[in-house]
Amino acid sequence: MRLVQPVWLITSITISMTWSMTMSFAAEVNWPVPIATPSPLATAAANLNTAMTTYIADPTPANAQALAQAQATYNQAIVAARTDNPTATLTVSGGNQDTINGNNSSANSFTLNDQAAFIHATGDNTSLTILNHVGNSGSAILLSSGAILDINAETGAQVIFTNNTGGEGGVIYSDNSTLSLSNTTFVNNTAEFSGGAIYSNNSTLILNSSIFINNAAAAGGALFSANSTISINDSTFANNTAEFNGGVIFSGDSALGLFNSTFSNNTASEGGVLYSANNTTTVNNSTFANNTANTGGAIYNLFGVLNLNNSTLSNNIANERGGAIFNDGGELNLINSTLNNNITNGAGGAIYNGFGSTLSLTNSTFAGNIANERGGAIFNDSAAISLLVTANNNALFTGNIVNERASSINFTVGDGILSSLDIFIEAGGVLDMRDPMDSTDNAGEIAISQTGQGTWRLGGANTFTSADNTGSTNFTVNEGQLYLYADGEVANGNAIDPSALVTAGRISLLGSESSFTLGTGATLVASGDNAISTEGSIVLQEGSLIRGGNSTDRGEPVGGITSVLRLSAANDITLAGKVALAALSADDQFTLRGNLTGSGGLNKTGAGLVILDGLNRYKGGTTVTAGILRAGSATAFAVNTAYQVNGGTLDLNGFDLTMSLLSGTGGEVALGTAALTVNQRSNTTFAGELVGQGNVTKQGQGRLILTGQSANYTGTTRVNSGELRVNGLLGGDLRVSAAGRLSGSGTVGNTTVAGTIAPGNSIGTLTVAGNYVQTAGSVYDVEINPAGASDLINISGRATLQPGAGVSVLKTAGLYTPGTRYTILAAENGVVGTYSNLSQNLPFLELLLNYDTNHVYLDIARNDRPFNSFAVTPNQAETAMGVESLGGGNRLYDAFVNLDNPQTIQTALNDLSGEIYASTLSALMEESRYVRDAMRSRLDSNDTLAEAKTPSGLAFWAHGFGAAGQLEGNGNAAKLDRSTQGFFIGADQAFGGTGRFGVVGGYSQSTFDVDSRHSYSESDNAHLGAYGRLAFNHLVASAGAAYSWHTLSTHRTIAFPGFTNLLNSTGDAHTAQVVGELGYELAVNYLDMKPLVNVAYVDVKADNLTEQGGDARLRAHKASQSVLLSTLGVQEKGLLYQTDMYALNHHVFLGWRHAYDNLTPKATFNFAAGSVPFFIGGVPIAQNALLIDAGLNVARLSNNLHLSVSYIGQYSNQVTDNGVAARLTWQFA
Repeated sequence: MRLVQPVWLITSITISMTWSMTMSFAAEVNWPVPIATPSPLATAAANLNTAMTTYIADPTPANAQALAQAQATYNQAIVAARTDNPTATLTVSGGNQDTINGNNSSANSFTLNDQAAFIHATGDNTSLTILNHVGNSGSAILLSSGAILDINAETGAQVIFTNNTGGEGGVIYSDNSTLSLSNTTFVNNTAEFSGGAIYSNNSTLILNSSIFINNAAAAGGALFSANSTISINDSTFANNTAEFNGGVIFSGDSALGLFNSTFSNNTASEGGVLYSANNTTTVNNSTFANNTANTGGAIYNLFGVLNLNNSTLSNNIANERGGAIFNDGGELNLINSTLNNNITNGAGGAIYNGFGSTLSLTNSTFAGNIANERGGAIFNDSAAISLLVTANNNALFTGNIVNERASSINFTVGDGILSSLDIFIEAGGVLDMRDPMDSTDNAGEIAISQTGQGTWRLGGANTFTSADNTGSTNFTVNEGQLYLYADGEVANGNAIDPSALVTAGRISLLGSESSFTLGTGATLVASGDNAISTEGSIVLQEGSLIRGGNSTDRGEPVGGITSVLRLSAANDITLAGKVALAALSADDQFTLRGNLTGSGGLNKTGAGLVILDGLNRYKGGTTVTAGILRAGSATAFAVNTAYQVNGGTLDLNGFDLTMSLLSGTGGEVALGTAALTVNQRSNTTFAGELVGQGNVTKQGQGRLILTGQSANYTGTTRVNSGELRVNGLLGGDLRVSAAGRLSGSGTVGNTTVAGTIAPGNSIGTLTVAGNYVQTAGSVYDVEINPAGASDLINISGRATLQPGAGVSVLKTAGLYTPGTRYTILAAENGVVGTYSNLSQNLPFLELLLNYDTNHVYLDIARNDRPFNSFAVTPNQAETAMGVESLGGGNRLYDAFVNLDNPQTIQTALNDLSGEIYASTLSALMEESRYVRDAMRSRLDSNDTLAEAKTPSGLAFWAHGFGAAGQLEGNGNAAKLDRSTQGFFIGADQAFGGTGRFGVVGGYSQSTFDVDSRHSYSESDNAHLGAYGRLAFNHLVASAGAAYSWHTLSTHRTIAFPGFTNLLNSTGDAHTAQVVGELGYELAVNYLDMKPLVNVAYVDVKADNLTEQGGDARLRAHKASQSVLLSTLGVQEKGLLYQTDMYALNHHVFLGWRHAYDNLTPKATFNFAAGSVPFFIGGVPIAQNALLIDAGLNVARLSNNLHLSVSYIGQYSNQVTDNGVAARLTWQFA
């Protein structure tokens, strides 16, 4: 029976739909179904035999779904036409195998438009097979306008799409829809254009646990995606084919995720599995194996972002480029992934990183990849690569090959373009690059940079060419460790092939602008016969380390490793700071060959042997901290630079060397037969040892101190200039040239001195284990101290003192006692000859040399030179006699006798003289004038004003003053600075109309400072006097007398080598004076003029006193100074302004003062511990001086108050005095 076009309302695709089909049944059926009825059927019934399936067509509560209960074959398409029921479900269950056969019809079996449908297969051995559909857009299923289709085969069941053919989407075409597939299989489906199984446009596609086999299309053998979001999980893709792009998937402008899936034996022209164009693609935990393409054996990434995590790409083949991946202008990120055994006939055995692309590698492995042209693992075409190894992880390049040679990354760079490889390795991480890198056609710049604290292991010949010398490669190790493999070394990393052999790591950078830089904190390890060469420069930064490999690096049993690193640069190999060299283990040997230059230096560390070779001209010095640093050639050690040995051995290996400095805290300098010259300007100490039979020459003005035990040194040491101080043991013979100096407290061998020998570091003993010869012109600088200790040359052999040899004595501070004997030379086998001369620096002590069979002695005695023989002034000569009278045993005498030069002697005599006491008399003499000036000023202020009558009653007045000045020294006595301030109070009474008599009293304080004699004095002064005047017409006569009491406190400091005293005294002095004056008054208009003559006699006396404070204290005898003074002068007064109440006057006095005889005071002293007097002169007063008194007077006429302010001064070549005085007078009429 054949049923033609029944119309059913079914729920087979999660929506209500109208479908038309042709069915074949096993038996006749009575099926009362209305034909062509578009409305829902309330009671749909199909009377089929057991070989047919009954479908309930209406998704109402009464007719919820269609249930397949028996096998059936549907021979025509199912077309969705109904839209009033938005959801329908087709369920296949019960273990049946159902088939929807399109019979090569051009109609879609399922068409969804803005609808949702579910196809479920459930139950073991249940299947739904959709086959033989033919169409343009999804031969079997067409989704559009927001449709949703969920096809799900539960465990044990399956949904299969096979032998379907379409133009775009061999099975399914999804446009702006959502498609979800689980446990579905697509086999042998074909699309003429795109998407052999599925075509997705602007849609969402989810594939779970599905299988795609033998599907084919022009693009996207299994799946084509445009502007879609696709997630593929736990799926398998095999033997799919695309004529052009994407053997499995073509994805453009989409978001694609591949998770836990397998791709094998797929084929395309570009991208054997995936062609990703402007995509964002994420691949996690997936496998790509045995896929084939012309370009990108597994993946072709065009302008998109491709992230591969924890995935494996193996045995993929590209006939032209990119055995596994071709990255064309995109961003490729590999994390924890493995690429192995991929092959290309062109470039990039695993990855071709095209122009403008970026490649990021994290903890990934490249093993066994092959390229016939370039880049066994990676070809980098003017692009950027970043490589990250995280903490305690590995990344590996091994077994990658180009033309039967190892190759990891190949760079090709266009003109003016930068291509970079940025490597960051975290602490504990290892980048194991057993295969070398290289470049071809480099016309731009390659920048390779390593950062992070991890290790980069590099093997093979890493050669970077330069196209026509226009390109350059800059290789920088900023931090971490760059480890260069040894030839044939067994790698010990956690890798696919841990036993793989590699060739020695070498780096060759062509191009004149190329460079290799080892940064601060970075380490370069040479494990075998390694080399770094460049046509540009090599820079080794401050704090970098270069070392040889050791057994720990190789993971081998304990054993010595011999390694070599050759550095060569067309420009300089520059040490930009202190660079460390190391061979870590005692049985390791590392050779560094290269011509090192620059301002930096080398620091040898580690217990092993480092051999330097090349023409080295670096300036920053060489330090040996541990192990052995050995010269491999005559030019290996930089000449005229500093060497510091703190431990280990500096091995000259028989090659001569000139150093600018030798220092260090230990270790040894091994000479062999070499000649070592130390030509240093500064002072250093070397605490290590000298060994070998070569010779050592000390040159330069600096001091070299040897404190080590150089018993195994058997050569000859020459001190040609500067000083050699031996505080340890120096074997061999020693020669000191005329410009050389030998010192120290150590032991030396046979010694010949033509220059200077000075045992000890101050006072000490120098031991000569052998014979000692001191030649003509040589000097023994012997140092002694007051306690009886001296330098000593202690000789185990014979001492020979040739004619012309001398001794120079230097003494330490202190008091030397005549009669002291010092032993300065002792020789077990006798002393031959005597010293020809003796230089000494003690003017008052005689140093004598005496001899016996085995000794030379130095004796001290007082000579006959008097102490005053160095005096240059009378005071010094007098004081010297006083000191000498004290005699030996007196502390002052003993200190003075030990003074060693004339200037010190003269300074000491000046301080000891007590000169200030004599000079104080002159100071008091000069200050006596302030009493006279006060009386004269009072009497002169009472003269007639311009229009006023002189008051005739009682007057009281007060006068204050202050002045500072100095008395100049005369070559014998020193300058005295002085200052004073005080006041006077007086009262006087007028009588007879022209006379006035009065009394005055006052107090003042003075200071006197003789700075160059370290002395000063303070004086408290009390004054009492009387005065008077009479006028006879124009003739005026005045007179006065005064007496002053002075209490003096004096302080002196005595300090010279070996002696210090602080001395004080208190004493009294007195000044008595009388004065008379005669003047003639003239009135000219408003001016009063008075020529005058003034005569004064002043007598100053000082009492006895005795100082307190020490051995230099003096006893001063009474002293006095009496001087007659005369003054010729003129006084002028005048009215400046007057009112009824006030009058303003001015006054000026100019005078010439002359002193008669006795200008210089004398004082007699003796030291408190002695009795011989000596006489000291003080600073003289001025013989002629100009006196000035000028000021203003203000008078209040009503009550007779007067105020006067004056400048007072005295000038001469001997005296300078400046002061101010003020007087207030109250007069009673």
